[in-house]
Parts: sequence; structure tokens; C-alpha cells
Amino acid sequence: MADGPDRFAYLGKVAGGLIHEINNPLSTIMVNLDLLKEELESGAEDRGMALRKVETVRRETERLKEILDDFRSLTKGLELEPSPTSINELVEEILDFVNPELHRRNVTVVRSLASDVPECDMDRNLLKQALLNIVINAKDAMDEGGELMVRTKVEGECAIVSFTDTGPGIPPDKIEKIWDPYFSTKKLGSGQGLPTAKRIIEEHGGSVGVLSEPGRGSSFTVTLPTTPGACSSR
Repeated sequence: MADGPDRFAYLGKVAGGLIHEINNPLSTIMVNLDLLKEELESGAEDRGMALRKVETVRRETERLKEILDDFRSLTKGLELEPSPTSINELVEEILDFVNPELHRRNVTVVRSLASDVPECDMDRNLLKQALLNIVINAKDAMDEGGELMVRTKVEGECAIVSFTDTGPGIPPDKIEKIWDPYFSTKKLGSGQGLPTAKRIIEEHGGSVGVLSEPGRGSSFTVTLPTTPGACSSR
């Protein structure tokens, strides 16, 4: 991530999200500790209830640790270790990995991978994480089945990977917020999958965008350079 105003703006968003995220577990911990203190002071001997409160405090403390670990991951610099990477092979590997869950949800995968996509110098593990996060987002959008269309192609000196789902789509007032750390429309989840994917892709000199139509689905398009700096102006 570049230094300067953009980095400070990003860190400000992350810090704001962190404050919001830690509020709930902290409140839960404080309430349970207060109740436990009252029981101990009153001489109550309901050991089972006391243990349940202790377990709640332990669970919420672990959640706080996970939130802070994620925060550290979001704010530290990425150290890329690029090597020749086949985009098509990486996409196939990701789809094979999530296929059991997609099958369980009655999601059909349609693949259209162009044969002329060259190897690119990428950090394979980080890029895999980024693309996997996008696929998981699409999967989670189709609880009642659907279709995931995955395409690769070459445009000039850029490799294009697109993921199109037939989920409910993203409301217009939320489409820009999906890239914000800690924002999520799901009941479960940290809201860091897409922001992390975006950050990794941009560190590689690429970009990611989304088009969505409520009621019809969403399409995420990842643009990656086949040569250094090729896609920086797109």
C-alpha cells in the first residue's frame, strides 16, 4: 500500500471498524463479569451458572484476540514473494477446493478459462487467498443454490479473471462499502474477505471491481498485469 494520504485514510477506516468490532465483545465481557461479581458477593452457590458466565467471558476474550490479530494483518505491510504463476491453474485449484461446499449448496460452476493466459509473476499464496475470498463471497451469496461462472481471458498485457454469481446482488447503497474493512452484510463473518482481496490484488499492480444488480447477482472482475506495471493505469 502506498504511503501518504491514501494510507492514512485507509488506516483511519480500519481503526474505525476496529473500534466498532471490539465494542460488542467488550460489552458482553463487562456484563458477565458484573453478574458474576454480584453472585459471588451475595453468596450464591449456583456453580453451573457461574461457570457458564466464565465460559462466555473466555469465548468473547478469544474473539477479541482474533479481531486484534486480523487488525494487525490488515495494517502491516505485505511482503510479496513473486514467482511464475499460472492463473488458470490457480483458479482450478481454488474451485476444486470449494467444490464440495458448492455442491452441498446446489451451486453449479461454469468454467471458461482461456488457453492463452500466460504465467504471471505473482505471490502465489497471497493471490490464491485473494481469489479464494472472492469465491467464498460468491458462495455465501447463494444459500439456496445458483450458478457461479468463472472466466479468464487476456486483454493486452492484462489477465482478466471474473466471478459471476446468481445470488441476490448487492444493494446500490452498499456496493462501495463492501471494500471497507469490517463491513459485512452477513450475520457471521468479519467483513475482511473482500477488503483483503482488494489490497492483495492492488499490491500486485492489479485492480478489482464489481457490477451488481439486485435480484440477479454480482460480477467481480480481477485485472492482473502479465508484465510489471502493465495494468496500473486501468
